Amino acid sequence: MLLIDLEEGRIISDEELKQKIMHEAPYREWLDNHLTDLKELTKKENLPSEKYEHAELLKLQQAFGYTQDELNKILIPMVVEKKRSNRGNGL
Repeated sequence: MLLIDLEEGRIISDEELKQKIMHEAPYREWLDNHLTDLKELTKKENLPSEKYEHAELLKLQQAFGYTQDELNKILIPMVVEKKRSNRGNGL
């Protein structure tokens, strides 16, 4: 990356720019405090145990844009058959 500072009349190098951005905020601290290991997400004790009534579940699915077609042709086969969808995103 290359930055030209017109006020100072100089070119700021890639390394200097990265160092400046890196020290503007406590990014490492944020990562250390909020990063979740993917292995932790699949442990049974970490999975939500909420059960939804049919009407409530339908509202949530609609709110997040799921259609009956997507449920039947993509999500259910992925869960039941542990089969990966061959449909691309947005199809």
